Amino acid sequence: MKDGALSGHPVSGKWLRLKDAAFIAGVSPETVVNWCKRHGIGRQLHLKAPWKVDPIGLAIVMSGNADALAIYRAAKEDMQAAPNFPVIWNAE
Repeated sequence: MKDGALSGHPVSGKWLRLKDAAFIAGVSPETVVNWCKRHGIGRQLHLKAPWKVDPIGLAIVMSGNADALAIYRAAKEDMQAAPNFPVIWNAE
């Protein structure tokens, strides 16, 4: 797996390449793309861009736990909606 980051991932900043996600899940890349679209576990910056897959979302989809996926997605949305305020003092 390529060690890269894509902003917007609230947990670790790491995303899986589509090929790696498919290998981990033991399914075809097309299946992972369908999961990304259906369950919101991946993103594509534009139509010809490669898919990036959220590893935690992938694991939850693989487990089949719909409740956990709903909780995880809600938490991600809350994290993305939170404002990014700069730190202006040091508490030390």
